[in-house]
Amino acid sequence: MGVSVAEWLNESYPKCRTVTAPQFQKANGGVDIFYLFAEEVQGDDSDDDHRTLIQVVPAVFMALGIENKSKGVVEDYTNATAGVMCKRPYAVYRGTGI
Repeated sequence: MGVSVAEWLNESYPKCRTVTAPQFQKANGGVDIFYLFAEEVQGDDSDDDHRTLIQVVPAVFMALGIENKSKGVVEDYTNATAGVMCKRPYAVYRGTGI
C-alpha cells in the first residue's frame, strides 16, 4: 500500500492524537499491540464527565486498628489501590500485530 498506519490515521482522522508507549512493544506473544479509543463519548444518558478512561484512587492506605495482646500488639492495615478504570468499553479497540 505504501502508507504507514500513522500516515493513514492522520489523513483519515485529522483530529486523532497518537501517543506511544514502550510497554506495547511485543506485549502479546512477542507481537506489538495498539489501542484506539475515544477520549470522550457524548450522547449517552449518563450524567458524568463522558470520559472513556479515568485514573482513580478508590482506596488509600490506612490503619485498621491496634489490638493489645498479652505478649505484644497486633496492628493491621488496608492496602492502597489505584489504577485506570474503563467506563465505556464500547469506545475502546485493542489491535494486535501492527
